[in-house]
Amino acid sequence: MSFSPSLLVSAALAGVLLAHGCATVSSSVMIPESIEAGLSKGGSVRIDAEGSSRQAFVGRRLVATDALESAVRESVLSAGLYDEVVHKGKADRVLSVTVDRLEEPEIGLDMTCEVALRWRLMSGDRASTYWEEVITTKETINTYQETDSSKRAMKAVEAALRSNLHRGIVRLSNAG
Repeated sequence: MSFSPSLLVSAALAGVLLAHGCATVSSSVMIPESIEAGLSKGGSVRIDAEGSSRQAFVGRRLVATDALESAVRESVLSAGLYDEVVHKGKADRVLSVTVDRLEEPEIGLDMTCEVALRWRLMSGDRASTYWEEVITTKETINTYQETDSSKRAMKAVEAALRSNLHRGIVRLSNAG
């Protein structure tokens, strides 16, 4: 039995897309390695996050809310911006981080992902907003960095999120 080359290519591409679509970004890969933050804010902060509305092949979010919240929490802690990061309950401030837009990479040699996160620092009762910004980052992973195309796509998403968290924490530390 022989198969046409176009059928084989289509089957391989479907496999890559299926493998790419089943993954959810882990919180540990979103956390920047080091953050040179500006001023410490002091006091306490509670992190609220909302992952992507884009769902992967099996119905899970590509960026899960709990994974994003955990990554933001760990990034804030490692930067030392606040005296305390509250998991639940009352805090002096609330930092909300929401996936505003996520452009997944198209299958190819170089895969680029662009992500926009909405960062918002509010009073503990959410009555006042002190700082709000949509931060957009774009990262590309090429075949030299990762030969497996299904992994390359996910690594581009991870890199864009990690870059955004780094940039967001730095801007938060310098916000009034």
